Amino acid sequence: MGRLRKVLEEEGYAENTVFVFTSDHGCHFMTLNWEYKRSAQNSSLRVPMLIHGPGFESARQI
Repeated sequence: MGRLRKVLEEEGYAENTVFVFTSDHGCHFMTLNWEYKRSAQNSSLRVPMLIHGPGFESARQI
């Protein structure tokens, strides 16, 4: 994300770009309760997401 932000700044797009990164929570197939992404375990519930750009100046964890 840092390298992408640097390029956006160098090219003059940083002030007009909102960068969003998210990911799947991965596969824990048959590791907890014989479930596949349907269990209420942390490995199924937590999904990473980063947002950076105008209007997203403060960091926080939800």
